Amino acid sequence: MDPERAPLLSEAVEGRYQDGSDGPPGYTTLLVSTRIKNPKRALKWGRVIRRCFSFIVLLLALYSLHRSWEWNSQQSHREAVRRSWDRDRAAFDEVKAGMEHQLTLWIEEERRHTEAEAAERAAWELERVRWREESEARQQQWKLEEDERKTRWAAEDRSRHQTEEVERARLDQLRQSLSWTDFHGESRCLRYGVREYMATLGNVPRDLDPISECQAKTVWINGRDIVPHHCESLEAEGKCHDTVRARWIVDFEEVNCKPVWRKIEDHGCQGNGIRVSFSL
Repeated sequence: MDPERAPLLSEAVEGRYQDGSDGPPGYTTLLVSTRIKNPKRALKWGRVIRRCFSFIVLLLALYSLHRSWEWNSQQSHREAVRRSWDRDRAAFDEVKAGMEHQLTLWIEEERRHTEAEAAERAAWELERVRWREESEARQQQWKLEEDERKTRWAAEDRSRHQTEEVERARLDQLRQSLSWTDFHGESRCLRYGVREYMATLGNVPRDLDPISECQAKTVWINGRDIVPHHCESLEAEGKCHDTVRARWIVDFEEVNCKPVWRKIEDHGCQGNGIRVSFSL
């Protein structure tokens, strides 16, 4: 056998237990004895094994360091996250405190607003009551003043009516003193069945209007009372301003303005087929 490939440990031989017994019945007792056939090879493999063991230890140490660094990194991250959470929590608490403070201010402002609104409503109610009382007082005062005005107006109307009645009676008395003078009808008819009449109204008092009195004063003509158709002042003719002339155009019962044939006289025949008659 190649010595380079010879095993480091060899030969398992039969033997007995150290106490000299053969062991339990039916079992074969093996005694292993070890013998190093190549010491250099064994030393070399020992160094390799130690190096492998050192490498493994180094790997384990590096892995332990890596795990420790990873743990520390994760721990730092967790601390950073925790600090971030703490900052968020502090910010949230600050916002919450601000909101609670704002809510408190809102509640206080609402309370003040409610109190101010209640006070204002009470003031409005007092003002409304005062305004209603003043309005009722003004209405009562206006009613009293209106009653006084109506009473005064009624008294003034009665006084005015009485004054007017007195004045009317006085004017009627003055009118009764008026009379037509120089009343006559025209000698010639104005047209068929129509004749013009004329008269003068003089000495009209200054309190009366001559033209108005002329237009309102009637005269009896042919069985009727009629007013003039036209009145004119004679002041332009050099007479007093209180003298007016009236004209009537009468178109009824004027028989003298309707010519008729009187008795017809037959004068007999004046020729062949001709008869002559006369009438006035």
